[in-house]
Amino acid sequence: MNNNYMNCGVEDVGVVSIPKGSYVKDISGKRFGILTVVGFAGHVGGSGKSYWRCECDCGSFICIRSDTIKNNRLGCGCIPSKVGLKHGLEHTSEYNSYCGAKYRCRYKNNKGYSNYGGRGIKFMFESFEEFIEGMGFKPSPTHSLDRIDNDGNYSLDNCRWATRKEQANNRRNTKRFLVNGTYSTIGELTELHDMEYDDVYDKVYRGWDIYKALNITPPKNES
Repeated sequence: MNNNYMNCGVEDVGVVSIPKGSYVKDISGKRFGILTVVGFAGHVGGSGKSYWRCECDCGSFICIRSDTIKNNRLGCGCIPSKVGLKHGLEHTSEYNSYCGAKYRCRYKNNKGYSNYGGRGIKFMFESFEEFIEGMGFKPSPTHSLDRIDNDGNYSLDNCRWATRKEQANNRRNTKRFLVNGTYSTIGELTELHDMEYDDVYDKVYRGWDIYKALNITPPKNES
């Protein structure tokens, strides 16, 4: 076994509190590649090195040494080293999007599996190289991977880089609001009234009435 890792199964190894006065900086909740830090796992071995319990996007757990976690390229080991290293893009958001979609469709331990692979949605890309060649890089940091047909597969003809607003209009469970006799999403309403999506979205989900958030007067039959 690689000395940077140790057995960290879900049932037999948990997290521990960081000792008071310790030099250890808490990195719980931070994300490194396709690993998310769950918590501090303690000091292991005679070297006194710190280990952190991490959850991989594939659904597995590992404990990884603190001085190697930032350079981790292979997740929990589910990515073969020859694949993880050859394209040199393993720390990009495009690669994270690729792995996240793949694991949601193929790994039953993944938290999102029931909404993706469990619904019969398939991940059709054979490699990251195929994915990036077909999809290209994200147009901006605000874009993320989206399926045009929410019931369709992750395939080149059904995937796009989309903004938060575009994705909100495309979700199965997107809430629609009755405005002037028509049910519309926030994305559709902000486009119609030439307003900033994020501004209206934040106001509505802080409890504002949709008409107040849009700064328009409701008709008498809806007030």
